[in-house]
Formats: sequence, C-alpha cells, structure tokens
Amino acid sequence: MDAKERNLFRKSLILKFVDPKTRNWPRDMKIAAKLLAEFPDSEFWEGYNPTRQFPSLASFLTPFGHSLLVKQWRIYKLELKPQKTHNLAEEKLGEDKEIKAKPRSIFEFLGV
Repeated sequence: MDAKERNLFRKSLILKFVDPKTRNWPRDMKIAAKLLAEFPDSEFWEGYNPTRQFPSLASFLTPFGHSLLVKQWRIYKLELKPQKTHNLAEEKLGEDKEIKAKPRSIFEFLGV
C-alpha cells in the first residue's frame, strides 16, 4: 500500500469503529497506524464487525480491547483441516442381537 491508500484505510477504520461524537482525527489516525502495524491484513479489519462503536481507537490499546483483537485475529488466521468423510455400507454387517427386556416390576418378575 502506498501512503495515500494507507491514509484512506486508516480513515475507514476510524469511520467504522469510532463513535462520531467522540472522534479525534489526529489521535485516532496515529492509533490506527499502530494497530495496522500489529494487524496488517486489511481483510481482517473489513471482516471484523464489533457490536458497537468505541469512543476512540485507544480502546483497542487497553488490555481488554487488545485481547479482543488478538482473539479475532486468531479466529481469522485459523485454518481448519477438512473433515474426513466415511462411506458406510448400505447392507448390514453381522447379525442383529436379540435383547430380552428385564422385568420392570415384581409382577413381571414373578410372571403374574
């Protein structure tokens, strides 16, 4: 990314994550640069949708906010192995076993 694209992406981060009433552009631009240095993948940021907007991007620098980002980053980078499929035979294998029901009451036990 060149400088102009980086600035546009920082602006989009601020618009996406910071509450319009509390935006401080110089401060948030600097914090956005720090966050992009640590989590550089733009698809990660585009895919991360928090439930609410924050008062500042500094919220992501707190221990709680940083742990949220690290958790989302790990989920984003997670690569699961494809599940193995097993072909089960259509016909039965072996014989069915007959199970005798145990008596449920004393009368059934005595055969009355």
